[in-house]
Parts: sequence; structure tokens; C-alpha cells
Amino acid sequence: MALNIDDIIEAELKGLSTGAAVAVVQRGDVIHSKTYGLANIEWGIPVDPDTVFRLGGLTIPFTSVGFLMLVEQGKLHLDDALTKYLPNYPTSGHHVTLRHLMTQTSGIHSYTEVPDVFARLRRDMTPTQIAEEFGLKPFDFKPGSRFRFSNSNHFLIGLVIEQLMEMSYIDFMRQYVFAPLGMKQTYYLHHEKVIPKRASGYDLRPDGLLNGAYLNMDHAYANGALGSSLNDIIRFDKALREHTLLSPEMTAQMHTPAQTEDGLTYDYGMGWALHDFHGQKVAWHMGGSFGIFGFKTIVARFLDADLTVIILANRSDFNVTSMTSLIARHFLNTPTVQRRPYGLTVEGLRKCVGRYGADGFALDIEFAQNGQIAVNIGDQFRLLPLNRTSFYSPDNPDVLLTFSQEQNGVFTRLEVELPFRVRTTVLRQEKPKGKFAEKRDTREMIAPIEVLSLPPIHMM
Repeated sequence: MALNIDDIIEAELKGLSTGAAVAVVQRGDVIHSKTYGLANIEWGIPVDPDTVFRLGGLTIPFTSVGFLMLVEQGKLHLDDALTKYLPNYPTSGHHVTLRHLMTQTSGIHSYTEVPDVFARLRRDMTPTQIAEEFGLKPFDFKPGSRFRFSNSNHFLIGLVIEQLMEMSYIDFMRQYVFAPLGMKQTYYLHHEKVIPKRASGYDLRPDGLLNGAYLNMDHAYANGALGSSLNDIIRFDKALREHTLLSPEMTAQMHTPAQTEDGLTYDYGMGWALHDFHGQKVAWHMGGSFGIFGFKTIVARFLDADLTVIILANRSDFNVTSMTSLIARHFLNTPTVQRRPYGLTVEGLRKCVGRYGADGFALDIEFAQNGQIAVNIGDQFRLLPLNRTSFYSPDNPDVLLTFSQEQNGVFTRLEVELPFRVRTTVLRQEKPKGKFAEKRDTREMIAPIEVLSLPPIHMM
């Protein structure tokens, strides 16, 4: 069992010396907890269970739990107006509630969806100044009318916590969440602070490994600034299972799908993506999706099976969703899938290559090594043809893509099935042109593409 996980992780590490920390918890028992590779390549320092990894968007479940503790204590209410706590936030006449923020139905434009996002994320600004800036952007839709993930939502939740509790976000989290659980290796990862056992992050580029790009962590804030260790996240998972911080009723509410005013529900609760995985309900979240800041992380809690998979890696292209689904399939005894590749010409492959998207979500089908193609959504999956229009990943049986509607020699419609995502249809799009059209030597990527879940979600 452990050897199987070792093989999976070592294969993904690709002999590059970067590191990972992996745990599997089943019915409260830690049945696998192991570290791999190096926390710092330049000094040859290995990863250990207390190594601190940048969590990125995996910060959001922590913020959500802290916020919902305040709800349970009656200190605020989900249906309170945002302006009750942030009276100067410009809502353009809209009624925005805290529930809208928590369920990603606020319509507030994501502050990371701007053309010069990577330059902006390096600027020295306070969270209040950042909120003042993105507050000037028009709303994407009327609050409550639609679902769309926005990094602005939990950013504002952090400011609400600060205003209510009259303390900084990190002081609140440390006092009310981390300290009671004994989480001594969980921090707000200010660049300039000395943090014991902080891992270095790495980006894999065509010319080799590079140190992860600089990010001012106040831009990540309550939806991306935390760092933590494998041992501490195991403690957090234990607290969720044993209802140390939240009651069973509030936990169930946290795992209830978001609902818009027309009655439609979506695969996101309050701080957790929610999906069906081979008949098992899974609440999960990923971090590091921009792919340029040196880390990739995931916690996936399979609620029906009482199984948790935790993966922390200090390389931005580490495929945590694929690793998690492979590990989960093993422990859930999911039947194996046998597929054989179909011979397809380069001309047949070229019909598939391009960008596909819908409503803020985009993915790229690219030529890869050995004349194959791959799908790139932050995590990259190799693809082999099942037939002229369908492709699978030889590395993960939960990846299946089906192309259709050929026009002018290319396919224009794509149906996508990926680990922990709902099946979604996207259409061919033109790639952006100009500064952000291609990866650059400065490690600036294309303007952010959706990389977590569907409908559109993308995270720090």
C-alpha cells in the first residue's frame, strides 16, 4: 500500500530533487505519512513532516472555518450585508451579503483577473488598499444570480474578520484556529519574516528548475497567504472530523452546494469545492493554481468513506489532482479502466490543438513530447487517442476528452472530464495576443486561466 503511493509520488517528482509531503487518513487513522525530496535544493535540505509549504488557495478552507466559527458564536450572520462591516466598500447599489461571498455568488470581479496581474501581485500594498482598488471594478453579475469563483470573495471575508474582531486576520487565525489545535507550523508567509523550516518553491521551465517568482503575500491575504506543514494539516483534518471547531450542523452547512436565486445548485460549498468521485462525495481544495509561484497543494476529504488525502509540493507543475485521484482510487477500491490507444495522424491531432473555454474558463490543448498532445489546465495531462475524436490520459483514468463539431479543419467543441470536476462543454476560442499571450522568460503566464473546478474557479 505504502509502496504504491511511493511509486506514484516518485514518478511525479521526475527525479528533479524537489519535494513533497503526503498523508492519507482513513477513519481517523493516519495510514500513510511520508515526505519526499528536498525542501531546499541549493542546500540539499530534505522535506520533513514539519516543513512549511505555501498553501496558496488552500488557505480558503482555513479562512472559511474561522469565519464560520464566528457565525456559530452569533457574532455575525451569513445574511448580514457586507457593508455592515465594510461600510465604505462600493457595492454599486447591489445588496451583497456575507453568504454571497462565502458561496462565490457575489458577482464581485476577481482581482486576479486583470491583464497585468503578475506585475500587480508584486506591488507593496495593504489588504485594505487592494480591496479599495478592486472595489472600483464593475460587478460581473447581480449578487445571488449566478455562481463564479472570485478571489475577491474570501479576501473580503478576511477584512470582515479584522473589522469585527479588531485584530489582524493572522492574529485571529492563530488565536482561535491554529493555537487550539496545536498547529505551531502554520504561518502567514510574509516574504521578509524568518519562518522555521520554510520550504523554497520551484518552477519547472524549459531551461530547468527556477526559484519561484516573488509574490507580495498581502495580495494573497485571506485566500492565499498561509503556509503550513503536513503534521499541522493532519491536525486540521482531525479537528474537522471530530467537530472541534465547528458543530456537525455547521460542518454540514459548509459542505452544502451553493444555490443561486433561480434554485440552481453548484459544486461549491463555503470554502470547499464539492464533487462526486465514483459515487463518493468529496470536499476538496487546491492551491498554487497560477503555476508560477513554486508550490502546489491539495486537501481532498472523501466524506462518505471518511478518507482524506493531503499533498503538499514545492514545485508549481506538480500534478496534485492526478496524484490525489490515483491514491483515492486505490483506497476506495475503484475498478480499473483498460484503454488502448488508437493510431491518429498528426493532421488528426492538429484538429484538436488550441484554446477552448466558456464563461471565464479556458484550457489549452497543446502538442507535447513524442508527437502527443496534452491538456493544460494548470495541471497538465498527457493525452492518447481512443478514436478520432476521444482522448484519454495514460496517467489517470479519470481524464477523458471528446471533440466534436469540426469546422474549417478543426474541432470547435470539447467535452471535458477531469479528476474532481463536473463534466463540462467548452468551445474553441482565440488565444490572447500581446504581452500575456505566451509564457515569458520572466515567468509571466497567460492571463489567468481557470484551474480548479467547473463552473469557473481559479485560485492563487
